[in-house]
Amino acid sequence: MIRKISILCLTIAGIWGAALCATAATLDTLAIDPIRVRSIDESFEVDSVWTDSTWTWDGPCESKERLFRFEFTNGQCSTLLFPCEEKEEGEEAPTSSGNTQTQTNQYRTPSNLGYGCRIQLSRDSLMTLDPVRVEDSCYPPMLSSQHESLLDAMRLAIFEADKCRLLESKAKESCMTADQIIEALLLLPNEDKRLETMIKSFNTPLFWSEEDLQELFQLNFILNRALRTFETR
Repeated sequence: MIRKISILCLTIAGIWGAALCATAATLDTLAIDPIRVRSIDESFEVDSVWTDSTWTWDGPCESKERLFRFEFTNGQCSTLLFPCEEKEEGEEAPTSSGNTQTQTNQYRTPSNLGYGCRIQLSRDSLMTLDPVRVEDSCYPPMLSSQHESLLDAMRLAIFEADKCRLLESKAKESCMTADQIIEALLLLPNEDKRLETMIKSFNTPLFWSEEDLQELFQLNFILNRALRTFETR
């Protein structure tokens, strides 16, 4: 009789323990803070909510890269640039799919859907990045059509000072990626002017990499000045 009671007690304890584990797992799931995921280019706009441990997305790109911004509930955000693959001839343009809770996807110019992007990202990986405050970040990025208009205007400008003014003015009103800025800076033939413009308008810490600076500056003494001036990533 005593033995049966002991077994009964162990059984009840096991059931209660399992119930506690299941409840804890449920609470862990419910405790995951939602992350707002945003991305925009000429082809497709994404505005969705990520509510589980792994985020997946499969959709179109206008070019070889697509930028996503992840906004946290504490007012901070992280930005990631993902590579896109060119679709093969005859392959249909990718359509967007993902595991997000709510999603607003809007086609812009379907004829431009020449690339596709497949992403799988864990929260643990995302949390290894150093976030910035949302108000200190720049969004949305400059669209490719706007960038081409800027480059055309800079090419038409005769004097280098006018090219610099065009770029500096656009930097104040638009969010430009490093690649967009580099392409514009390379239209300035004087490397001193390039460095001066970067210091004046594009001096955010960790924005530039050493590879970026090596692409922009062929003269060693100017490259060394740039490396001392900018906090590279």
